[in-house]
Amino acid sequence: METIIKFKSKELHIKKLQEYSENVNLFFKEYEKAVPLLKRYFKDIENELKLRVILLLGSFAKEKSGWFCYQITMDVQEDGMVRDTAALQLGHILRCSINNENLQETLLMDLKSEDKNKREYAIRALGFEGNQRAALPIVELLYDPDPDIQECAVNALANLRCPSVVTILKNQLEKASEEKVKTILFNLWRFEEQKKEIIPIYLNYIKSGDPELRFFSLIMLNNISNVEDHLEQYSNLIIDNDKRIRKITAELLGKSGSKKVKPLLNQMLEDEDMEVKKAVVNALKDLKQINPA
Repeated sequence: METIIKFKSKELHIKKLQEYSENVNLFFKEYEKAVPLLKRYFKDIENELKLRVILLLGSFAKEKSGWFCYQITMDVQEDGMVRDTAALQLGHILRCSINNENLQETLLMDLKSEDKNKREYAIRALGFEGNQRAALPIVELLYDPDPDIQECAVNALANLRCPSVVTILKNQLEKASEEKVKTILFNLWRFEEQKKEIIPIYLNYIKSGDPELRFFSLIMLNNISNVEDHLEQYSNLIIDNDKRIRKITAELLGKSGSKKVKPLLNQMLEDEDMEVKKAVVNALKDLKQINPA
């Protein structure tokens, strides 16, 4: 009988957790009871509800949830998505709250752990904008023997938005693996204030012989510059040997909305590849919709 009562009690508590996740006003009304209840029964709920609980606590109970999110982040038994969400919320808590010095120190120590799992999730938690204290320790992980850690460090450094990071990442490009180069190129455009320094990097890779990196760089370049600023480069790309490059070039030209690109698109109508030609026709339609004149 006692076991049945306990089971029903647990079931009722989990139902209450569901209510808190769906009704923020109720959560605030019962705040002092709700926070410990959410923590106590966290292990017993489904992953979808766990995600909502983490977001609820990380958003509205920051001062009481730092170490709780840390424990979830480092728990290898938890689902990957749950851990990722906890790491992101942990970074949010550190950015917005005070009195988390010990927590930040623990994460900085975790960056030096022999456990890859701890290093990776510590990077994710510490990699939030403005966290200059973590910049140097994370830079050191660009040289970690594990490529996954290196890529995670690149992503985190981009989040920090520290201007000096651009030079460091540029230097990394010279000796990085292809995957790491892709990760760096994927993140460089986010340093918009330094785009004058970054645009030439993309233009250089667009000229390089590696098809994947050329394709990738062209897409990233479009995030921080206008097509009409690089018409000379695009005039070469429309006759590129790689049909993927020609196809994405047509799409980017069409979305630019600039009258100056129309001659390039008209020239591409002679392309021998049907997929490319179809992309050109659609691009001309896009261009007309954006700029009817």
